Amino acid sequence: MNNLPIREKLTILAGTDIVPEDDEGGSGRVAWETARRLAAKGHRLSVLTKGTAGKTDFETVDGVELYRYRGSPVKFLAAVKRIIQRHGKIDVLDLHHPYTAFLAQRALGGVPALYNFHSPWAEEYAIRAGDLGFGPGRKILGCFFRKLLERSALKSSKVILNASRFMADRLMAAHGLASRIIPLGVDTGKFFPASDAAALRKKLGIPGDSFVVFTVRNLVTRMGLENLVEAAVSVAKKEPKALFIIGGRGYLREKLERMAAAAGLSGRVRFTGYIPDDELPLYYQSADLFVLPTRLLEGFGLVTLEALSCGTPVLATPVAANLEVLGAFGKEFLLKNESPEAIAEGITDFMSAYPGRKDKLRAGCRAFIELNYSWEKYADEVEKVMYEIRRPDHA
Repeated sequence: MNNLPIREKLTILAGTDIVPEDDEGGSGRVAWETARRLAAKGHRLSVLTKGTAGKTDFETVDGVELYRYRGSPVKFLAAVKRIIQRHGKIDVLDLHHPYTAFLAQRALGGVPALYNFHSPWAEEYAIRAGDLGFGPGRKILGCFFRKLLERSALKSSKVILNASRFMADRLMAAHGLASRIIPLGVDTGKFFPASDAAALRKKLGIPGDSFVVFTVRNLVTRMGLENLVEAAVSVAKKEPKALFIIGGRGYLREKLERMAAAAGLSGRVRFTGYIPDDELPLYYQSADLFVLPTRLLEGFGLVTLEALSCGTPVLATPVAANLEVLGAFGKEFLLKNESPEAIAEGITDFMSAYPGRKDKLRAGCRAFIELNYSWEKYADEVEKVMYEIRRPDHA
């Protein structure tokens, strides 16, 4: 007879700047997929997010109550009041970004919080400020206040989670705080190998005989996309069927397009812009290869899991968490370094060997994911932490 106690379900408020319903970004996907899985386990889930134009202030999606506060503290507090009126009290906060976390912790100071550290906010801002030519005063003040706000959110949390050893080390270096590591997951029911890749390519307007190299990123310098476009120039000279597809938005897009045009590659390097969440699997499924050319701050690389789950092999630079995540699949998929030359060499070598190992390799990509990663596994571990830190009056 099973004498384990039956645990009462929790009322959980997740705070995140973005969700996949509204915008792209790995951290938003973590917040949303965690919420969906916890809701499926019977917990009462509310997600508070900034939201984007054209979206409603409230909706219920997959059993999750989704509130958009538009960046307004007044709307944030109104949403919190509505949640408390609906559920009585909140047992745990699941926080993902400093600003939303700061608001939640000020509004609900007695509720224990779990903070998910995706990346050092001040360091990301410093890189962006340098790219956009911000003056030194603005850059220093921006970094100072972001670090201060982030540290406040972190120190006000009971437990800090990281997805990789790399990011746990960055947290310690930036704030001197310890964390627990729980690797992320992937939706294998959404990201799966295509039964008819040729039909998908036709739907997306991709030539059937192309060798498709795909990536999807925020178009910012730390992602290494300039190096990828430079590599494409070299690859295109040797491999006439190579087609590069770059998805995502960001301030680098015009520069990247100019680079491709100047090299005469306008037809060989395509920029899709934002790819809606429901279309993203189609691009992974249609690709022969996914490339992750990151230079800095790859905290985990959900795109690696999504590509592999679709049976699409991945090549990545040997930096940050790529070493942990893709390295576990196979060290041979890590490029020599992040230079354009190394990226080009890795792609051309892969293309040469691919025809003879395509089916076995793609099956191996999927099998690796099925064995090691799922959002259900991730949510199970997060749930354990939530029960550990929940309000003491919740029996």
